[in-house]
Amino acid sequence: MDQMIGSKIKKAGLEILKAQLRKYACNEEPYNGSYVSAIDSPTRWWKTTGNGTKDKLGSLSSLAVKLFSVCPHAASCERIWSRCGWILGDRHTRLGTKNLESIVKISSYLISNAKQELHYYGLELTDEEIQTVFQDIDLFY
Repeated sequence: MDQMIGSKIKKAGLEILKAQLRKYACNEEPYNGSYVSAIDSPTRWWKTTGNGTKDKLGSLSSLAVKLFSVCPHAASCERIWSRCGWILGDRHTRLGTKNLESIVKISSYLISNAKQELHYYGLELTDEEIQTVFQDIDLFY
């Protein structure tokens, strides 16, 4: 029953978004406001469409504001390429792309979820205890 209600709500939201897209495509109110590039910003323009209040943006306006809020950068790509270079190194040059991709995915997951996945994360261990941990998991041998 709850899934059916949730599905109807999602469908209604989708229909509202489609109607707003049609109004935007036809240059109808409230999407026909002027835009002065020297003064306005795309985010500011979209925030003034819909209800005109910051809390009650329409579906299309809310989506546009979220898209304009994304800051594009290549840091994550560079991080992945760096990790690939480290894994391939001098010894592992014959890894196939599928194996390399799998290894990078696993290492990225473990790094981003270290606190939950690695039981020894953040513990103050001596060098001997760390060596014992690595020997126990047989990671590097």
